[in-house]
Amino acid sequence: MARPLLPVRHHATIAAAEAGDVQVCASVGPAGEVIAVWSAAEDLPVLTSFFPDPPAPSCSLIQRHWPISISQNAVELVRRLIALNAEIIKGTRSYDPFGEF
Repeated sequence: MARPLLPVRHHATIAAAEAGDVQVCASVGPAGEVIAVWSAAEDLPVLTSFFPDPPAPSCSLIQRHWPISISQNAVELVRRLIALNAEIIKGTRSYDPFGEF
């Protein structure tokens, strides 16, 4: 069975917190946000060649990027937070305020 094709929408451009950092990878998180891993350019070969056990110390930054349409829309943001809190109360989602880092 073929999967349906969905139109691509541009929500926002993600950017590194530090000038000169490069994106290692990115994925969609459980709440619809983008989870991105950033690193200094000189650490990129170490992180990508031997993942998950790099041969040398390296530093990376993990960021959550919310779509602009949600982060600037108070009604939608509150709706999503209420839904997440309801899952925590029901026990279907664990309470992990700092993520799985």
